[in-house]
Amino acid sequence: KMTDRYPKCPLCKEKDKIYYLGTGMFNCYRCKRTFLKQVKKEVKKNDIKKTDESSNTLSVETVQLSVNGKVTDSEGLPLPGANVLEKGTTNGVTADFDGNFSIALADENATLVISYIGFATKEVAVNGQTTLNVSLEESTAGLDEVVVVGYGTQKKLNLTGAVSAIQSEDLQNRPITSSSQALQGIQGVYINQVGGQPGNDAATIRVRGVGTLNNNNPLVLVNGIEFPINDLNPNDIESITVLKDAASAAIYGSRAANGVVLVTTKKGSEKSQLTYSNSVGVQEVISLPNVVKDPIRWFNLYSQAQLNFGTSEEALVFPQPFIDEYRSGMQTDAFTYPNNDWYDIMFDTAFIQQHNLRFTGGSEKTTYALSLGILDQNGVLRSTDSNRYNANFTVNSELNQSISIGGTFNFSYKDRNEPVVGIPETMEMIFKAQSYHPTVLQDGNYGMNFFDIPGHRRFRNPLALTDEGDTDIKNLKLFLNTFAEVKLPFDIVYKLNVAFTSENERQKIFTPQITLYDAKTEQPTQIQAGGNPFVTFGNQQRGVDQRDNESLNWTVFNTLKWNKAFTDDTDLSILLGTSYENFGNSFFTAANEGYLGNDLFELNAGSTNPTVSGNSTQSSLISYFGRANYVLKDKYLFEANFRYDGSSRFAEGNKWGFFPSVSAGWRLNEENFLKEVDWLGQLKIRGSWGQLGNERIGLFRYLDLISPGQDYIFGNSINPGTGVLVDNDEEITWETTTISNIGVDATFFGSKLTTSLEYFQKTTDDVLRPVGIPSQVGALGGPIRNIGTIENNGIEVALGYRSSIGDFRYDVSGSMTYIVNKVVDLDGEIILEDLSTDGRGPFNITQEGRPINQFLLYQADGLFQSQEEIDSHPFQGSDTRPGYIRYKDLDNNGVIDLNDRRAEGNTIPKYTYSFNINFGYKNWSLNTFWQGVEDVQTYNKHVSGVPFWFGTSLPIGWANDSWTPENRDASFPILTRYQDAQATLFRPSDYWLLDASYLRLKNIQLTYDFGPGILERLGMSKLSIFCNAQNLLTFTPLEDFDPETDLIGNNFFDYPSTKIYTFGINISF
Repeated sequence: KMTDRYPKCPLCKEKDKIYYLGTGMFNCYRCKRTFLKQVKKEVKKNDIKKTDESSNTLSVETVQLSVNGKVTDSEGLPLPGANVLEKGTTNGVTADFDGNFSIALADENATLVISYIGFATKEVAVNGQTTLNVSLEESTAGLDEVVVVGYGTQKKLNLTGAVSAIQSEDLQNRPITSSSQALQGIQGVYINQVGGQPGNDAATIRVRGVGTLNNNNPLVLVNGIEFPINDLNPNDIESITVLKDAASAAIYGSRAANGVVLVTTKKGSEKSQLTYSNSVGVQEVISLPNVVKDPIRWFNLYSQAQLNFGTSEEALVFPQPFIDEYRSGMQTDAFTYPNNDWYDIMFDTAFIQQHNLRFTGGSEKTTYALSLGILDQNGVLRSTDSNRYNANFTVNSELNQSISIGGTFNFSYKDRNEPVVGIPETMEMIFKAQSYHPTVLQDGNYGMNFFDIPGHRRFRNPLALTDEGDTDIKNLKLFLNTFAEVKLPFDIVYKLNVAFTSENERQKIFTPQITLYDAKTEQPTQIQAGGNPFVTFGNQQRGVDQRDNESLNWTVFNTLKWNKAFTDDTDLSILLGTSYENFGNSFFTAANEGYLGNDLFELNAGSTNPTVSGNSTQSSLISYFGRANYVLKDKYLFEANFRYDGSSRFAEGNKWGFFPSVSAGWRLNEENFLKEVDWLGQLKIRGSWGQLGNERIGLFRYLDLISPGQDYIFGNSINPGTGVLVDNDEEITWETTTISNIGVDATFFGSKLTTSLEYFQKTTDDVLRPVGIPSQVGALGGPIRNIGTIENNGIEVALGYRSSIGDFRYDVSGSMTYIVNKVVDLDGEIILEDLSTDGRGPFNITQEGRPINQFLLYQADGLFQSQEEIDSHPFQGSDTRPGYIRYKDLDNNGVIDLNDRRAEGNTIPKYTYSFNINFGYKNWSLNTFWQGVEDVQTYNKHVSGVPFWFGTSLPIGWANDSWTPENRDASFPILTRYQDAQATLFRPSDYWLLDASYLRLKNIQLTYDFGPGILERLGMSKLSIFCNAQNLLTFTPLEDFDPETDLIGNNFFDYPSTKIYTFGINISF
């Protein structure tokens, strides 16, 4: 009969057409029943190629061995259409309808690679065998993929919460230096890399926006224990899961309002394996301020700015004879009349290298892994560098059928250096250094320009400060996490975790005493009051300041898990647990002065003004938590979580908080009306609701702040005493975040196309803020109270497609998040933050009905073109001139005043997006990762407010395109000194509000994997080489500074971001 050649159905036991539905699921034509519990695309009989001799492309002369075999699943069912490929070649065949194959090989020791959609690819060594039967296991990368969640794991297809995850495989093509960079590209997570300082390039992490006026950082747990993510070697990461809604995060309760990041480190394996990876490269600055660098042009522009304000030629700071002298001197005496490019002097390309070594091994009962990592990174800024050393050891052992134990020990040591005055002040000094400022004089002494500019601050030589002073920061972290797991009767599993985290950071600052010498007289310059010829930048003498910060945290949590499968498609699991966490910190600082030279940094070498101070803190958190999951008929999903937290941060009566969540899901593809849809894989609808907390408000904020040293007057005498500085409120309690979430997940065409869509509403109530008090009370600070409500509504979309055409592979995926942030209630308060140093703004403003941290700005209406326009316009200043910015009179009172400012701009991006575009051909692969933001603004205050600001650099835009009577369409107003027009021209206005959107190629890597022939000769199991570039391309309307930085206007003084070019190798034995 025709059906005799067909396979037998394991359900009806009859032979007939068996249709493959994808990922291991089949449907019997005769009984119409489905087996192996999976549904995907239908494969017709005619789509299966029969194996015959013509399928073998080898000539008779080259055939060394013919191999026959059969490909089946774990239950012995054939896998028709399975691919059988000779590794490292294009020689391959396809299994027939019964799973049989026959392949001719050129090498009797070849390796066969067997693959099938929905199953894990398997490599089998031939070793001269002529018959090979291969069994494939269902792939965990498909619907049975396991995702790490709170205190356990779940199958991805059963998730009902908003969870995003990446695996170590996703990070292989990104040789990142800090682990926070691994979060880039995760749906719903915004990563802002503020600067590229070695050892201090931690990214800002935001999960679904900004929901509080306090700490917005997510909770980061490494193997279930709180631990700084950037102290972890990225090469040790196995997976990262981000819990974004209440359904997934409620089990972490009071610390989960800003999201939870779960990091799992790699474990050992039975197979002994040694792997080594290395990358070596260089770094360069992405962008630096574009300023006038020619001293002659700078002098002339300075004079033009004075003339524009009405200064006579006789009163110019730089008259023409001086300019002629300097021009002539530049040709003959570069030490006295320098022409220096300070950005070129202070920045250079920098070396970077990484080394990672990992060894795994063990037995059937015990596995272990040891990894070592080194990161050596010089800085692009002088006197900045960092070295990081990591070690990680993990062991797991099954003592018997009931008891398992294990643990992880992690060591991290980091040593970094930076200039003595810190990065912001160093960057400010460089920005204010002019081309006429000398570096060193002919005799090697540090130089100072020989002329003064009235009203300008004296030059502080950045080269002297970076080369002489030093801040050395050493940080040691030790992390021990142990567990014991016991299988009890009735399918109950008990697990005990005990973990310790210890940190010791020592910061040693040596402030030098530096003499600057006049470039013309070569005599010491008098910089400080009193005729002190030294520049000490903060201390009157040389000084050493040593600060030690120690912390010891420990965690104990116990869990009981119970799982009961009632039928093949219905089960119930319950988790209950308790935890206790204790956090201890101590701080000690000592300082001394009166050092004889710049070469001795020890505390006891100083002779004057020794000081000592210190403090210590302690806090704890005790918790009870639980979760229940119920799966009905493999299609109806239910989950409930709770956590009951008690925190020492609150007063009696408010210490405890309860945080619940509920969620449900419906796998529509399991319904009969969709089972026959051949192009549909998975379709799941899910929804959740829950509440989370935020207790990160500082310690003892419910107690009054009392300080000694407060004097009181009794009669005619002043008496020492103690006073209350802040009158706090004992009734403060948790910030509570309520999150509602609806999501849809779907796959199509055999999981080639994947998509998800989510809508969420996130509302934080009882936001904690200091409240104002009447001035009549005196200097008393306002108490912390629960006064606010902040709301975030958003949409997340993700889409991916992967396929292949012969040897060509491609994979495109991306995600986008749209968030609207709004302050709903602040109890009528308006919060202003001055971003300037002179009280003139700009200001960040937070008020009801608007997003957090907008800019409070005057509204610009172009530039004045004539005196007539000025006279007919509402009054905005007596010194207003043609070419000045014209401001709108919003309240129509005839005067431009503070009431004409309004909130504008977004410092929180409304749109964040990222996408991957990957290609592969045979042994080559090209991987790219892009990231971007839209609808976000920054205030460019270091362009708007710095024309000759105390002698600072002049941005090139002012020089090239400022207003003149002949250039009325200029981009910049008339060139004027800041000190002359600060009250009118340089008011903070939306004239300087700029679009900070960008699209950046964050990572691109080209990789070549060597084939089995070379690997066998070298005795390796893997060998690949790669070249990589980070931050290679950026598309943005911004000029002069990097858009991926501080968006509130302080971006000129951040450590600049860098491009990194590396070449590397990966080896496994």
